[in-house]
Amino acid sequence: MWSDNESEIDLLGFKHLVSAAQYLLMKPEMLPVTIGVFGDWGSGKSSLIKMIQKQLEQDSRSLCVSFSPWQYESYDDVKTALMFSVISSLKSRHLESQSATDKAASAAKDLLDKLLERIDWFRLAGLATKGVAGWWLAWHGHPFVGAEMLKGVIAESKDAVLPPTKQPTEPIEQSIGQFREDFKKLLECVDIDRVVVFVDDLDRCLPPAIIDTFEAIRLFLSVPKTAFVLGADELIVRHAIGTRYPEMGGQALDVGRNYLEKIVQLPIRIPPMTAGETEAYLNLLGCHSYEASRFDVLVAAADQNRHTSALDVAMNYGIAKTHIGNVPSSLEAHMQLVARIAPTLSNRLRGNPRLTKRFMNTLMMRYGIAGSRKVTLRPEVLAKLMILEYFYEPYYRELFQWQAEGQGYAHQLVDLEERAAMHGQDRATSASLSGSERWIDDQQLASWLRLEPPLATVNLDPYFYFSRDRGATGNSVEMRRLSQQQQTVLANLLADSDSEGEAGKRQAKTFAVDEFRPVYEQLLARFQRDSRASGGRLGKRIVELAAERRELVPALAKALAAAPVSGIASVMALTIPNSFPKESLPPALQDVLREWSSQRSNTQLAAAAERALSPKQASATSSPTVPRRKS
Repeated sequence: MWSDNESEIDLLGFKHLVSAAQYLLMKPEMLPVTIGVFGDWGSGKSSLIKMIQKQLEQDSRSLCVSFSPWQYESYDDVKTALMFSVISSLKSRHLESQSATDKAASAAKDLLDKLLERIDWFRLAGLATKGVAGWWLAWHGHPFVGAEMLKGVIAESKDAVLPPTKQPTEPIEQSIGQFREDFKKLLECVDIDRVVVFVDDLDRCLPPAIIDTFEAIRLFLSVPKTAFVLGADELIVRHAIGTRYPEMGGQALDVGRNYLEKIVQLPIRIPPMTAGETEAYLNLLGCHSYEASRFDVLVAAADQNRHTSALDVAMNYGIAKTHIGNVPSSLEAHMQLVARIAPTLSNRLRGNPRLTKRFMNTLMMRYGIAGSRKVTLRPEVLAKLMILEYFYEPYYRELFQWQAEGQGYAHQLVDLEERAAMHGQDRATSASLSGSERWIDDQQLASWLRLEPPLATVNLDPYFYFSRDRGATGNSVEMRRLSQQQQTVLANLLADSDSEGEAGKRQAKTFAVDEFRPVYEQLLARFQRDSRASGGRLGKRIVELAAERRELVPALAKALAAAPVSGIASVMALTIPNSFPKESLPPALQDVLREWSSQRSNTQLAAAAERALSPKQASATSSPTVPRRKS
């Protein structure tokens, strides 16, 4: 298994990004500067930041400061915590490198003491006014209101942070300006060329802490010799900034984007891994576990391949054999497994390194637990089942039922695997498919069926036994993959309240199609589990969302066709033509209506579907003078 923490070893091919950041930070004419390392959760932001910091720390003229606002949230004022981290690091560096009798050193010491006193004052101000507007007013143009209030707080406290002799006599706005000037003078006194502050975990914070961090960074932005490297999910930060302006409504994210662009001059965006990069990454993880003594050689070989060859996969069995000769059998087996599953993991996990690693850790944990019980599982079988479990959960549940009924053997797979191997030849049309045949109609599931090894002759009972942490009740990885904003939209769209549902539809319009698709997939999964959820509201919403974004229609049609007809309310058959203009009703949805009209297990649905397909219904639906039917 592999650690879930960030790494200074480059397994993801970040060398070019590290070099670009290092080049910019080492150029004096580029300072002051703020670099944003942007990417989704788990994309490798923290690892990239660590690599950049490791390179800069090799330069004796650079001072690197690490800061995580998330660690201070709820325990300290984030603004002053960041300021204190910078100044205290400068003080430590100064004490190490300067003589106490040196004139510049003496001046630096006085400035450090003065700056630390001001930070104490700011901290007291922040704690005293937490939850009220005093400091905010002082910070934004009302200095005497804030100063008077803070003086009153200090006067009432016998145990204030500052002794009475050091209580400030100047307005807080003036004190903030003086802090910046003193910091500028300090950097002229200390013997360094740059101070680089690495701020990570910003997207783990609540919006107030994110705002506080940016407010603190603003103090240093115009000071020479300073640089910030920020690691965050760009969408989360934009949303946090937008919450400061709730009156802006749908334009709040634009405000957040504009604000972020003013703070961050140079963005570095981490792209998702391709299938080849996913395979190389997982193979290098295997090299670390199974060939640790020659791991550095293999990492260097992968790095060379990324930059000097046209190979899609920078590390595999053939490359490892070329560089180290004898490849251990355990590593060879690992690489064979990775070659099978990497394309699917890359596609379904959207090239996310952390989720990919967690998938492999879960696989290895289950394999290890089985081994401790003297049960031998085949890793390739376990991996194939986990892919179904993670990404096609309804079908995983169905397979569980099949093998339970067959005493561990899913006999339905015999025909399905044979037909899938024919690459879709002689397949039935979607309108005639039912039950297990729908496994063939779904191209991704058909690909899963073709994935080695075949499972029709495998006793699956022990594999399901050691997967009981999810079993028939687990939550899919797709849900855990949603961002905070996506989960908010999902919650609104699943709500019983019509007002919340409408809010969710408005929020959905602010997402790009690819950003909204994971949310929509969760809605469809919920509908398939309980098609009558929310009194029919959910069914109406998934149809209306697809009507607004036609890219979602194939997924909608597939979900409707796969849902048990016995649980579908008849109103759904009328919701479809009422949401789509009849002349542009997608053929896939027409097929669904025809299938509903021909089945006999839900006669009310069949009658409603037949009515929806009738010319009379078409005329009523498309006429601009007739109001749409209430669903």
